[in-house]
Amino acid sequence: MMSKFLHIQDSTSKYQKRYLIVGLLFLVLFHNPGMYANDLKLTADKLIKSRWYAEKYKDFEGSKFERITFSKNKSVEFFWHGFEASGSLAGTYSIKDGQLQISDIAHKAGDGGVHLPESFTCKLQPVSDSLDYAEKLHCSPDSFEIFNVSAKVPNGAPRNIGTIPVVVHVKKMKVTSALKVRKGPSIKDELLEWDGEGGIKRSNLSKGTQIQVFARTREKDKVQTWSNYWYYIKVLSVHPEKAVSAEMDGWVFGEFLK
Repeated sequence: MMSKFLHIQDSTSKYQKRYLIVGLLFLVLFHNPGMYANDLKLTADKLIKSRWYAEKYKDFEGSKFERITFSKNKSVEFFWHGFEASGSLAGTYSIKDGQLQISDIAHKAGDGGVHLPESFTCKLQPVSDSLDYAEKLHCSPDSFEIFNVSAKVPNGAPRNIGTIPVVVHVKKMKVTSALKVRKGPSIKDELLEWDGEGGIKRSNLSKGTQIQVFARTREKDKVQTWSNYWYYIKVLSVHPEKAVSAEMDGWVFGEFLK
């Protein structure tokens, strides 16, 4: 009788171990939803199928590479756009020892206002300081960076905005009461002022305004009787005399959002 009990207990223990192993594997594989979405192995297929972008190269202020395309025939093209001009540069690429080799760069279209080195090398790296992109090609010489627009940072991923620890929280929300916008995640931070439509100075969002949230603080804050997160947003400031606009960073308290 005792030996039968021990056999049953041993079988139960084996099943428990199996379930425990399966559970641990599930946690490892799926706890971080972005873990396998951004495979850091550089392949021609990744280069071809992903969308690539670079803000600027060196001192070509106002110019950016809005699109960088890699083709199956091992050609690469950099499409750039500036304030009053645009164009493209083209070259060839190869992958050697896990690194991207770009060479034979020359002007293809436009006025030749933007230049790149004739050849350079890039290494695929994770991005830890961006709310948008999880991967980049870090190129040398000159520390030129090309971001993989297709490799999005998943919601819930920890990041920092300056020295402020946040989690990525991309979501559209609605303002439920006139809401002040501040320069930081605290009521002690200054109010943010921007130029609204008609040149009217603004420092708050009207009730019913739809906003795009990008991140929130990791910890809740106590404001009067409420406890909630601060949410990181961007507001559009329109210059009253010029036909230009600019995004400004701001923070709003979550109690008045839904």
